[in-house]
Amino acid sequence: MSTKPEADPYATAFGTETDVPMTGVLPLIKTQKASDVLAAELRTRIVNGIYSIGDLLPAERALSETCQVSRTTVREALRILEVQELIHIRTGRSGGAVVRHPSTQLVADSLDMLIRSRKIALAELLDARKAIEPSSARLAALHRTDEDVAALNDAQQHLMNTIDGTHLEFNRANLDWHSAVTRASHNRILISMMHALSPAIYRSTEMESVLTQDVRRSVAKIHNKITDSIVGQRADEAERRMTAHVAAAAAELEEFLVEETQSEDGSTE
Repeated sequence: MSTKPEADPYATAFGTETDVPMTGVLPLIKTQKASDVLAAELRTRIVNGIYSIGDLLPAERALSETCQVSRTTVREALRILEVQELIHIRTGRSGGAVVRHPSTQLVADSLDMLIRSRKIALAELLDARKAIEPSSARLAALHRTDEDVAALNDAQQHLMNTIDGTHLEFNRANLDWHSAVTRASHNRILISMMHALSPAIYRSTEMESVLTQDVRRSVAKIHNKITDSIVGQRADEAERRMTAHVAAAAAELEEFLVEETQSEDGSTE
């Protein structure tokens, strides 16, 4: 008696070699390195507060035995966390991996690399400033302390002192004032974002022909008004003045770049 051959379940789902031709390229199936997995687990525990700032992580041998991985894998995971500035390695008898506050410089470096590598358009940078700085000014007016007032006044005075200095000195003083406003907001996210954007903002305004004497005096004047609004805790006024200031600065820079482009095009004809 003949029996019917058993159906191939794979043929039903995918077809057989003769039924369906192979088209395209199958994606590579990647598995995470054990060190990446361990680093991610430790990072999650740090972020969630299981390990607090100043705590020692478990010793290398303990991590190796608990997680059933080699000590080389543990060292690689700790190096990842050290690069991310979540730990620092303390040497000596009481040494080990100590949990630390991550630095805003890491965020700044990452964003600066993104801006440079992706060639982020100037318009996007200016839009980011328009979104961040008016809110920072408003929060600064609401939350500024006596120390913030002193820092703002010092930054404003330094700006005034650089009006007749080099364009690089004025540009640096200008950026320092904007950073002082953001710090006075006491919003750590805004502070980190402003710190990260600062290098790109500095580069966008470092051209000497942009910072003419008239422009410098105008900038100093509006900065003084915004400072006065923040010190007087007039939040709506501070936000409105900063909005107008950043928009005007963006318009002037864009106009300058258009004129520069037209001038270059004319010289090549």
